[in-house]
Amino acid sequence: MSKIKLSIVISTYNRARFLPGLFDSILAQTMDRNEFEVVLINNNSTDITERLCLDFKEQHQDINCTYFVETQQGLSYGRNRGVVESRGEYITFADDDALLAHDFAQRVTAYLDSHPEVGEVGGPIYLQYMGSIPKWENPYMNSLLGYFVPSSSGYRMTKKNRRYPRGSNMSFRASVFKKCGLFNVSLGRVGKTLIGGEEKDIAFRIFDAGIAIDYEPSIVVYHLVPEERTTMEFIKRQALGTGRSERVRSSLPGNSFFERVVVEAAKWCATIILWFRYMLTFKPVKANTLVRFRWGVTCGLLNIGKQSY
Repeated sequence: MSKIKLSIVISTYNRARFLPGLFDSILAQTMDRNEFEVVLINNNSTDITERLCLDFKEQHQDINCTYFVETQQGLSYGRNRGVVESRGEYITFADDDALLAHDFAQRVTAYLDSHPEVGEVGGPIYLQYMGSIPKWENPYMNSLLGYFVPSSSGYRMTKKNRRYPRGSNMSFRASVFKKCGLFNVSLGRVGKTLIGGEEKDIAFRIFDAGIAIDYEPSIVVYHLVPEERTTMEFIKRQALGTGRSERVRSSLPGNSFFERVVVEAAKWCATIILWFRYMLTFKPVKANTLVRFRWGVTCGLLNIGKQSY
């Protein structure tokens, strides 16, 4: 049997309806199946996730596949369990509501093979709407839905350009977890709570350790967007979760809460400029949604409380 080069870790919680699509995209990979494995982490799902995972494992025995139940609730716990159980030289994290491009595994492996100094690499995340496109849709808020296309060309993360890979498309050299530690379990989504920040936290730790982080546009992932994620209620929850995760992350050793507040003030200036731009072009829904989102982030960051939003 060939050495396993890449571990595809899937930490999932009550997203059974999305798993078949992700599984199909894994089956379509151009990489030799002996060279990658699938590590399924069921994070206490109460739907039919377990059945789907075990069926996939049983029906595709030509794929190296393992299945585990992680009882500690939270995405960071699930991902950390995936790291521990992985056997690959490289580890990638596939969101349960994402689709991998057919050459994803092959391109990740080839990139890390040819760039031994790189500890983390990510690529673009394109949106695939499952329903209608919301009226508020704009390039400044699409990141709420997982969109991430910061450049048409590759780049290396620097002090001035700290655009780190995002969760649906981030792959690591397994050795960086031994040097830099696992995902911070005080950050990351827990159940339906939209807390994040764990991806940013680990990327900055890797960067601060002097290990290169790259963006490579040929490594592609598609993120599914169901209609319930385009509602104002979802935007409110996501905004508050973003602010709360930033409050936690900026309070960790080595970070500055004051600097994060300054950044938030700068983002408010940009938001106001964009509000005027959209209003002048008769797009009030886009304009007002930007302001509502920014206010939600600020509420979460300053711990003002949901009642103020």
